[in-house]
Amino acid sequence: MKMTAVWVLWWLLSALLFYVTR
Repeated sequence: MKMTAVWVLWWLLSALLFYVTR
């Protein structure tokens, strides 16, 4: 379960970074 949480967090962070840096 913890692994899924980490994956979701990483996904959100990536999306946010992509949105901010574009």
